[in-house]
Amino acid sequence: MNIKNLLNSDNHWVFLQEESEHKLRGQINISFNCFRRPLKRDDRILIGVFVGLMISMAWYSGVLWHALLGIPVLVSSLWICQPQRLWLKMVHGFLLGIFWMVSVVGLGQWVKAYLLQVYLVPTNSMEQTIIPGDRVLVCKWIYGARRFNAQGSKQLRGTGQVRRGEIVVFHAPEPSDDFAAPAAQTQAEWSARNSGDIPCRTPFVKRCVALPGDIVEVRESVLRVNAIVQQPPATAVFRYLYFFSDSLSTNKAAAWLRGVRESMQVKRFPARNMLETYLTHQQADSLLVPASTEHHLSYSVKPNTIVYPHHDSVLWNLNRWGPMWIPRKGDSILLRHENVNLYAPLIELHEGHRVSWKDSLALVDEVPQRYYVFTQDYYFMMGDNRMESRDSRILGPIPDNHIIGRATHIAWSLRATPDVDNPAVGEVQPPSSARFRWSRLLKALK
Repeated sequence: MNIKNLLNSDNHWVFLQEESEHKLRGQINISFNCFRRPLKRDDRILIGVFVGLMISMAWYSGVLWHALLGIPVLVSSLWICQPQRLWLKMVHGFLLGIFWMVSVVGLGQWVKAYLLQVYLVPTNSMEQTIIPGDRVLVCKWIYGARRFNAQGSKQLRGTGQVRRGEIVVFHAPEPSDDFAAPAAQTQAEWSARNSGDIPCRTPFVKRCVALPGDIVEVRESVLRVNAIVQQPPATAVFRYLYFFSDSLSTNKAAAWLRGVRESMQVKRFPARNMLETYLTHQQADSLLVPASTEHHLSYSVKPNTIVYPHHDSVLWNLNRWGPMWIPRKGDSILLRHENVNLYAPLIELHEGHRVSWKDSLALVDEVPQRYYVFTQDYYFMMGDNRMESRDSRILGPIPDNHIIGRATHIAWSLRATPDVDNPAVGEVQPPSSARFRWSRLLKALK
């Protein structure tokens, strides 16, 4: 082989090596091919709005890492990857799905914790305003959402305060079995336990009928606030008794009443030819129950200790309750014997101080005191089903830190299915298509 051919073969080898390296680099670039998307003016505006939204989330909640929830969405929007190989496409799609799932789930949990949440109502305590099976939409941002931690609770900014007549969702002031007012605990220890216990309590939905500083009284099922009679909502139901001349008329009327509205409760007393049912005042005045000889409002007058304050020295019932002053933050009460029995449950359960009575002196945490100053506002809640509601007449006034938000709409509603373990209930299960109550979809609550 001559020198010329040798040089040509060496040049050819170098050329092939360079071409191979170039192709390899090209394959790598084509395989990953990640580049930043060119941004137009509209894109910059959208990104600015998105970044502002993330900053606002962190500012409102007071938690810095909440601003990071949207970063995966932001990165995936700014950078585009177009891999050519199949396995790289699968990896890229998997990672992109994980990024978006983390952001969507995180943003959803943030909205649920601080803005909006849907609650199922399983009972009839707010009938006919809210009926069993309704899912109510609760706006937490109206009053300001609450964040609980080991140091206590903090209320975030809201757009308004609780007003009389609004439908409110709150944590029931019924602590867990191992929770009690502090004995050997410090106030800080009690506050930490209380903050951890409140979010775990059952949510209730009721109507606020009295504000901090009001005086509440119920007489013969008539609500008075500051000595003024309060007209019940048009949808509030009360217990009525209907009397008949014979059992046949009683049975026919019972069947007729059950057809008046869905979930109508009718109880028969055959020995007395009497029916018990729950109606609004307007329904009771307008319904012509067949063969009825008489009807009137029914309520109990027998006192008991089931209702607040659950003390044998204060004997009230659901229909004869109060009068009671609703505590307001910063206001004080004179610790007389009757006041101690009435307000001690609030002071111990919600304020963390043990109250006792010894030698004609009131003791707060074993220290003699003449006055007690309340540290938060309280509200009086009642269900629209005035005869069958576990509300402030039993639970006592509701403290401000138990309030979740305002119920504004019925998101959707499903009819309850019958109890398959108890065939005696006697309900016929509707077809799945009929379970959805279209008439209640996004219905505003008043």
